[in-house]
Amino acid sequence: MWSERQSWLIDQLCTASHLQDQAAHIKAHEALLVDGVAVNLLPGLTAESICVITQLGHPAKNLELAAYKKLLELNLVIDRGNHQRMAIDPSTGAALFLFEIDAGDVSMVLISLQSAAACAKTWQEDHFIEIQHIEEAA
Repeated sequence: MWSERQSWLIDQLCTASHLQDQAAHIKAHEALLVDGVAVNLLPGLTAESICVITQLGHPAKNLELAAYKKLLELNLVIDRGNHQRMAIDPSTGAALFLFEIDAGDVSMVLISLQSAAACAKTWQEDHFIEIQHIEEAA
């Protein structure tokens, strides 16, 4: 359930992105596209935060183990106080990047969402391919 502050933030994000008519849909379905990348928004751990889940993509079947190892390694070093972590969606097998953002500054939240989408594109275009080259060389 969205807190009043979280709901306000979604409204403000939609206004800033010229998606005013999408706020109710985003709150109901907790999903949107940011620069063509699927992003889920969920109520955060506090009434002042939102949890962002970005789909990084699917590793090729023959690269899943290497990708899972990399995600686990990254979990050791990425948390910078906003509960960052990597995961695998058990229902789809997609790699996920999760983090919390404070609902205070709309412009910073928008920048965070755009950065998460850019991260996902990098994984889709480069990282899964890079893992493949490492595995082929081994």
